[in-house]
Amino acid sequence: MNSIVIELQRNSVDPQILVEELLRKAYIVCKKLDIPNIEQWISSELNGYIEGAEIPEYRIVHGIVKAFNKYHGWITVSFPDEESQTQISTARIGQPICELSALSKQNELCAELPVSFKQDLAKTNGVYVEAKLFISPTSIIKILDTVRNEILKWSLELEKNSIMGEGYSFSEIEKRKATTIKYTIVNNIQSMNNSMLQQASDNCVQEYATNREKINELLLKIEEYITLEKLPEDNKKQLLADKDTLAIQIQSPKPNDSIINESVKSIRNILEGATGSIAATGLLELIKMIAR
Repeated sequence: MNSIVIELQRNSVDPQILVEELLRKAYIVCKKLDIPNIEQWISSELNGYIEGAEIPEYRIVHGIVKAFNKYHGWITVSFPDEESQTQISTARIGQPICELSALSKQNELCAELPVSFKQDLAKTNGVYVEAKLFISPTSIIKILDTVRNEILKWSLELEKNSIMGEGYSFSEIEKRKATTIKYTIVNNIQSMNNSMLQQASDNCVQEYATNREKINELLLKIEEYITLEKLPEDNKKQLLADKDTLAIQIQSPKPNDSIINESVKSIRNILEGATGSIAATGLLELIKMIAR
């Protein structure tokens, strides 16, 4: 009868076997051998790391911080020093391994940035700007490869200690031996926050249909809203700027969905802050109709 440990080794070097499948098989082994620390690691990889939990060092990735410019698209943000750049451009990825497997196949990924950073960026620019942390899928592939390699090393360690199993079963001697061995899978560090990665094309830049009729209606209602409502001067200026940008886009023979998107999102952010305003609520409902 085949050994599940040898089978795990074969699967670890087979690129056709998904990492999540390896983890499930490894979970069977550690459960039958009663190895709590390996079981906890595998469970976290399969189900995701909870907010604030210790996270493996290999799940810390670095990206490029970009802000959206209405006329030039996403542009790289400059930082005053290397320390602040490193801090903001670092993400701790806590998502389940199956999600990372799917995301690794995308062309570009992004993660949300701290609210405090966005607020500082808005103060610097004088207006609200959308900002994201863009991460290469290569960083996620490295996470998947590290997990695969750790499972391979662990299974080789079991074999080295003559813990092989027969089929999916282990002898009492193997079980007792397994509890006496200290296994170190990864170095963990304390995680403040777990970043959620998204596919950049679908989630970081939501596209808006260039529905001229609805956008024209939105422009008219914004103009009425600015006239009737008592708005803070900054909000009023921003709404006027966004309204003008939208007007230019719908008059263009080739409207830019990304620019429309950012203008509409900027308008929406201001309106969402106008709690209790019936006019703002009506405009928000109209924005929902414009969105794809």
